Amino acid sequence: MQDKLWTRDFCLVSFSNFFVYVAYYALMVVTAVYALDQLNATTSQAGLAAGIFLVAGLIARFFTGPLLSLAGKKKMMLLGTLLYTGTMLLYSLADNVYLLSGIRFLQGIGFGISTTAMAAVAAEILPQKRQGEGLGYFLLSVTLASAVGPFLGLYLYQGYSFWMILYIGLGLAFFSSVFVLLLGLDYVQGTMQAVSKEKGLRKYLEYSAMPIAGIGFLVFLCYSSVIGFLSAYVAVIDLQEAGQYFFLLYSLAILLSRPFVGRLSDTRGTSYVLYPAFIFFAIGLFLVSQAQGNVLFLLSSVFMGIGFGTFSSMGQVVAIQGVAKNRIGVATSTFLAVSELGIGIGPFLLGNMVPWLGFRNLYLLVGIVVLAALLMYHMMQSKTKTTVSEVTR
Repeated sequence: MQDKLWTRDFCLVSFSNFFVYVAYYALMVVTAVYALDQLNATTSQAGLAAGIFLVAGLIARFFTGPLLSLAGKKKMMLLGTLLYTGTMLLYSLADNVYLLSGIRFLQGIGFGISTTAMAAVAAEILPQKRQGEGLGYFLLSVTLASAVGPFLGLYLYQGYSFWMILYIGLGLAFFSSVFVLLLGLDYVQGTMQAVSKEKGLRKYLEYSAMPIAGIGFLVFLCYSSVIGFLSAYVAVIDLQEAGQYFFLLYSLAILLSRPFVGRLSDTRGTSYVLYPAFIFFAIGLFLVSQAQGNVLFLLSSVFMGIGFGTFSSMGQVVAIQGVAKNRIGVATSTFLAVSELGIGIGPFLLGNMVPWLGFRNLYLLVGIVVLAALLMYHMMQSKTKTTVSEVTR
């Protein structure tokens, strides 16, 4: 019984995390096109409205860690989910792109606080012997949300309205808060482990994880072109119906490939799966840039799911390799925070390129950037091998 995985609290925090992410993805894929269609925003302004959410989430992640020990994880989760829920109601006030961006910034703070606290609680609940397995199941809540959320968002936006997405999102955020309240433990006592004695930036960053995090920044920035502008792109190329199924196939590819990829990584090493991951992701971006019909367009989602899905999970493994046990959490947060910054600024940065590049050339360009990231990873690995070789002489 000590090694029981599917406890009541673990299920509650997993479902709560799932609801938050579904609402996030549903809004993320339509925010830019809503700003363009309804608020007369420019492409860069629309990209800012979409991406500022994750910039706020990134800021919140950096400062939530110390507060978890100070105020307690359950209280921080509740604060985050209530802020997340409350800001859903503010969207009705957004009659211009600047107000929309401000509301999304506030909501991103709630998102960052709640999801950081939920991940910490999930890790704390799990028995130590099954922590890796359990966290894998917990992260499936994000993977499944990445399938359900975009599909729901595109379907509701095209079939109903932006406001229907908000009503559904409000309900999901509310139930996420309820599930937090139902958690049986407070997660205050016994969790105030010695906060790292490191000073300055080292308290929040693991420097050894920065190379793979920098590569992650580029890869996630490229992915932001998909999550930020795909709904506008499918309208331009008249593939709206196929667009509804893009993220379903994308996430199915992740779900089916993840166990296989995990076993290969364990037996052959992370590089054995990461090199193909870069290539698969680049192929997916090249395919979507040239798609004229449903088959090529949907095939690109499979390549992207395998490629980006593999990198986002295996990149975390690389980040913690060789790191002291008490720094594993910092290394993981370093990788995620720096990588997610790419998604945060990507829509704004890439949105400025759309008017003179066009969507097709934009996806071609980010595919080339992914190949550049592959080269950077190869150089990082070569340097690591050289350093290890010099140490062992």
